[in-house]
Amino acid sequence: MASHGKEGKRDFRLEVADHLIQQIEQGTARWQKPWKAGEVLAPANAVTGKPYRGVNQESLMMFSPDASDPRWCTYKQAQEKGWQVRKGEHGTLIEKWMDYEHKLTADEKAQSKAAREQIPDPERRQKAIDAASQESEAGASSPQKPTRCTASAEATA
Repeated sequence: MASHGKEGKRDFRLEVADHLIQQIEQGTARWQKPWKAGEVLAPANAVTGKPYRGVNQESLMMFSPDASDPRWCTYKQAQEKGWQVRKGEHGTLIEKWMDYEHKLTADEKAQSKAAREQIPDPERRQKAIDAASQESEAGASSPQKPTRCTASAEATA
């Protein structure tokens, strides 16, 4: 199962689907594992403490190298805290939807007002993040494990 799209770039959604299919086939998908109530923790940013949500929450729980540590951060955040991602470790893709950032020219503004055009659709951006368990010094100085995951968890990220 290839996780690369037409242009050879990593395809986030294809990676999630491929990994999920592999886990189902092996009988190791997170909902298939026996666990005790309260042991499953929602993935959260190790620096801000902000929980991830939506497809990011699902994919981070699925790709987590250590299910007992749900903390994640960007490489830049790890560097700023003095943490180092271990050699050979790779980030996990997440996606963030952002408002379109095209600055309109005076002509475009005039045309837009005249035509009463709608605001452009938001754009999707992807970035790689690393699990705290992939970092050599993230343990002591990062926040404690975040909120517990519940069926209705709609955390913000």
